[in-house]
Amino acid sequence: MNMRIVRRFLPVLLLAALICNLAACGRKADSEAILRRAGSFAKSVSQLDGDRLLKCVNESDYRTAKSLKDRMDISELDGDRKLVMRVIAGSIDYEIDTESLVIGDDNGSAELDIKFTIADYRSVIADKNLRLAKQMAREIGDAKLKIGYVVKCSLVYEDDEWYVTSDTLDGLAELYSFLDDDIKIGFTSEDIAGSIEGKRWMTDPVNGAFTNVSYLELYYDLPDELSGIDFKYYYTVSYNGRELYRSSSKRIYSTFTCYFEEGNGAVMDDGYLAEGDYEFKVFGESDDKLIDKETVRVNRNKPKPTPVQRKDIVVPAGTEGFMIDVDGVSLRVNTDMEDYLSDFAEKGIKYDVIKDNPAGTDTGSPQQQSGDDSGLFSNQVDLAGPSGNNYFFKQSTVYVHTSVVEGREIITFMSLNGSGSTPEGISIGSTRQEVESAYGYPAGDNGFMSTFNKADTRLTVVYAYDGTVDFIRYTSPYFPEPV
Repeated sequence: MNMRIVRRFLPVLLLAALICNLAACGRKADSEAILRRAGSFAKSVSQLDGDRLLKCVNESDYRTAKSLKDRMDISELDGDRKLVMRVIAGSIDYEIDTESLVIGDDNGSAELDIKFTIADYRSVIADKNLRLAKQMAREIGDAKLKIGYVVKCSLVYEDDEWYVTSDTLDGLAELYSFLDDDIKIGFTSEDIAGSIEGKRWMTDPVNGAFTNVSYLELYYDLPDELSGIDFKYYYTVSYNGRELYRSSSKRIYSTFTCYFEEGNGAVMDDGYLAEGDYEFKVFGESDDKLIDKETVRVNRNKPKPTPVQRKDIVVPAGTEGFMIDVDGVSLRVNTDMEDYLSDFAEKGIKYDVIKDNPAGTDTGSPQQQSGDDSGLFSNQVDLAGPSGNNYFFKQSTVYVHTSVVEGREIITFMSLNGSGSTPEGISIGSTRQEVESAYGYPAGDNGFMSTFNKADTRLTVVYAYDGTVDFIRYTSPYFPEPV
């Protein structure tokens, strides 16, 4: 009985096979359609166009194509790596070898070669030792040297359409290797450490130490080609082995600095950094790895000035400090105003005098400051009550204040706040650079005010918001400034 059933259905099966064969023989494969599909596929590959790629495969190969589409997506990469990947992908060109087209005997399959080329980015990066993304993008975009890959494109005809097979997708492995290439973009802490060309303090320490400084500043120099790199660092400062300061994140340019002062938590001694050892350490922000460290010694020296005796009152000598010029007469603090009056009269210098104390009474004797039995402030006079004179010169913008001590009129304060200039050529409107060229690095600086010390005179330069000189004053450390 089973045999009869088989014999009965055999003619039916043969007839069906014959019909299918005749149908295939009756359809001629459309080579133009094949080439169009191959072209669309090649374009999706060169443009990293995952959506176009999905339209080139049939449903059975969708999962493989979707995996490749996800790999082609570089949108989530960081900015620098995304830029480099886009330029590399943009260098991909293709050519469809139409002469290589072979159509299967059944007209349901086809195969042809697609020749892809891509910039030899590895050689470009290595030959020029490129590390910056923008440099890589520029050089790769201009690269003439190309690497070629031939991809065998296999297609099948299904549901009245030609589709690229998964075997073809597998053939893109070498071309797309750049997507997985760990291209070294940017710099590591080790790179920065190895690129440092030099380091220097704001001034040269003497025998490895600074004396009487109010701040420390350390400079690092890098090669010009590293200018503008996207690398951030921070630094710490330790005093006698104890960390006092950790900076915020800072960006490296062709040079970078480490700065430490009172506002950063420094231990101060009468306006100067306390004596001890200061260690600076520089770290890369991304990996917290040490880039460099440097230690310097800070000493404190509190010299006693050479005084002159004036009726049993100790008044320091004013012979070596900064001067100010009044129409050809050079004045210094800590000197007797009476010594200049004859010069004023001889030169016809006019001035107004306003007394602090109309009665002209003296204010007492020198008193020791609490906690300081030596140094510049050891003999400060107590001027609790009004005493002294204010001199306003009519032909200049110099103001002089004096304090009366046991009948002697001592210059304690001078200022320049208008036209005219100091003997060193500094005037209102001068720049910070001009000031430091004239006087050197300041002993103290808070951003808006710089101080310079010379013998028994302190010169203070006050800056306006635009960074130019707004006010210049000369003070004596032995007397308070006038109110």
